[in-house]
Amino acid sequence: MITVLIIIVISSSATTVFAVSNLWTISNSGLTQPRSFTLVDSSGTICTNNGTCTLSNKGVSGLSNTITNVPNSALDVTMSRTNATETNTAKKIFSAGAGILGLAVGGVSKTNDYTASSINDLILVDATSRIVTITMPSASVNVGKIYTVVKTDNSLNKVIMKGGGTDTIGGNATKGIFNQYDAYTIFSDGGTDWKIKSHPSDAYSSFWVRGTTANRWYSNAWAQQSFSSGAMTANSLRAYPIVFAKTMTIDQIGMNVTGSPAGGCHVGIYSQNGTSYPANLVSGSDVTLDTSTVGAKLVAFGSPITLFEDNLYFLTYLCQNAITASITNVATSPNILGMSSTLLQNTQATGFSTGQTYGALPSTYGSSGIYLSNNSPPLIVFRISG
Repeated sequence: MITVLIIIVISSSATTVFAVSNLWTISNSGLTQPRSFTLVDSSGTICTNNGTCTLSNKGVSGLSNTITNVPNSALDVTMSRTNATETNTAKKIFSAGAGILGLAVGGVSKTNDYTASSINDLILVDATSRIVTITMPSASVNVGKIYTVVKTDNSLNKVIMKGGGTDTIGGNATKGIFNQYDAYTIFSDGGTDWKIKSHPSDAYSSFWVRGTTANRWYSNAWAQQSFSSGAMTANSLRAYPIVFAKTMTIDQIGMNVTGSPAGGCHVGIYSQNGTSYPANLVSGSDVTLDTSTVGAKLVAFGSPITLFEDNLYFLTYLCQNAITASITNVATSPNILGMSSTLLQNTQATGFSTGQTYGALPSTYGSSGIYLSNNSPPLIVFRISG
């Protein structure tokens, strides 16, 4: 059932004309001091009422009626219509202070290729089964029209937006939407290019390859051609920042032991406290690596871990012994924690360190951590499963 509520405020001399195709109820009975009003059509007065008046055109289409306010009175008139659809192509101008309550845009859901119509506003696309292409109508004949296209699924299939004919979108023939709940909002200024009002994040991590079949692994390093080795500090809880631009699910984590094998290491992920400092251990992310032999040590979580978009996290280790493991270069570490005040020195902070006896990772990082300056982060890797 669709309910349309229209609120009209009529001044002392205002006249409003409306078409009635079914039953309307017009009421001012809610006023502290109800005002009188008169309903008039082309045949004369229908009714005068200080409370509620019901008007019906008995199924006759095209009947015009006029609500005339009693002189020198102020009247709020509420008209409600139930289970009906109104179509009106005329432009409406609202005075200052006027508002539309409970407005819902025209939304459609699609799983296959689709050409948007002029009555669509929001297009929700599920590309689970295939790549889906959404084609826009002609921009030149839809001046002022706004569309929002959203990818609702978490599959690897992209949603493609394209202009109709030779039209473009933001100057390009097509635009792609790759991640769940990413969206483009576009509008037409009457030309042949749909202008982009808002668009998904273009952070590099937005495009990380997902899926266990792809089997791609990532770390917090921006780029790396080769890895060196370095000693892990025993009984030191060390945390290194990484940003997730999009919500992603990871199913495995690990390190690569290159020398001095002994004991074990815990690795896990901490969230941040709002000041770019590690705070709480992400539930289920603490795993134990057997570092008593050399080689890649990759361990699956008990269940996949979801890390949320636009958030800073910390890849963290706690080792029992000073094993040697693969490390990245300071130059490839994200400059999130900044440098010291002596900017002429190469003192980029790459993480935090706090003393911690070897064992399970604590639920909170603690407040005594210090910056690690020019400390090459260990190569803690993870696999994105979805």
